[in-house]
Amino acid sequence: MKILSALGGPRPKTATADYTVAVLERMILADASAGALTITLPSAANAWQRIVVKKIDATENAVVVDAAGSQMIDGYASVSIRRQYTSLDLESDGSNWWIV
Repeated sequence: MKILSALGGPRPKTATADYTVAVLERMILADASAGALTITLPSAANAWQRIVVKKIDATENAVVVDAAGSQMIDGYASVSIRRQYTSLDLESDGSNWWIV
């Protein structure tokens, strides 16, 4: 059972290793302090799904956000985050992911 926040959505997930985002998850807090990690998005087929990925550690280790299969993120297969507190706000259009 997922624990829901006061606003009715699931709580943020903190990822400290490679992680695949579940369809209902909305926010991933990526902690790459132990080394680079990859966050794999779910299929963009679920149109208008929105996910935020935020890097929370101060290291130079990359957080790579990877689209599922042959799907794209703003035309790229993956996007890297290297700076602490930088986030990607992503929305699906039914085929691909877009940074909004």
